[in-house]
Amino acid sequence: MDQVIIKRRRGQKNIRIRITRTREVIVSAPFETPVAEIRHTLLKKSAWIHGHLQKLNEDYARFDPVKTLMYNGRHYRVVPVDGTITTVNPVRGKPEKDSVKKGCPVCVHDSEIQVCFNPAQANPEEEMLTLVRKWLISRAKATITPRVESLSRQHRIKVSRIMFRNQKTRWGSSSSNGTLSFNWRIIMAPPAVQDYLIIHELIHQRHMNHSKAYWKDVAARVPDYEKAERWLKDHRNLIGLFR
Repeated sequence: MDQVIIKRRRGQKNIRIRITRTREVIVSAPFETPVAEIRHTLLKKSAWIHGHLQKLNEDYARFDPVKTLMYNGRHYRVVPVDGTITTVNPVRGKPEKDSVKKGCPVCVHDSEIQVCFNPAQANPEEEMLTLVRKWLISRAKATITPRVESLSRQHRIKVSRIMFRNQKTRWGSSSSNGTLSFNWRIIMAPPAVQDYLIIHELIHQRHMNHSKAYWKDVAARVPDYEKAERWLKDHRNLIGLFR
């Protein structure tokens, strides 16, 4: 079983178990509940827990960022490229691989995302993940920031600050001081879903809740927003990538 986190809460009557998208098993229990009772509950629910974790593992396998990656709603095959440059040692007169090509180490080419790095490193897979993660974050900032500014002007909703975060459970958030925060993985979603997420957070500047008035305001701007919500629900495992 993956990591189990126990949280004790005063006033809670029953033991509750939930599993996060990052495979954490969280048990919340009444403050006075004995550890033995919590263990018994985990044992009794073990089949359900393992089944849920297995489903998460299968979902993550579909989006293994070392093999395949979603970018702007499209699936790309991730291809490692040997980025070392072969030079001739002036002393020994022998060819040597001594450096990685300059420039962006990640590029999109047709249906591939090519990752240029030195495969001789101790952990090449981890290096690939690091390079792809940094590239996705940079693309999110470059793509989403001007889109937020444009939609903010279009809908006449002021924004004071735009941030990109490594949120664990959500795609974005909106604070009362005018700050909009987005999970940098938003760049994986199709452009239409990206726009919906931006508008979703913009409308929170008028309604800091999910009231009927809030959803009415959203629907007035994105009539088919439920389609975007379904996409986000079906692809919620993307939030767990690069953890």
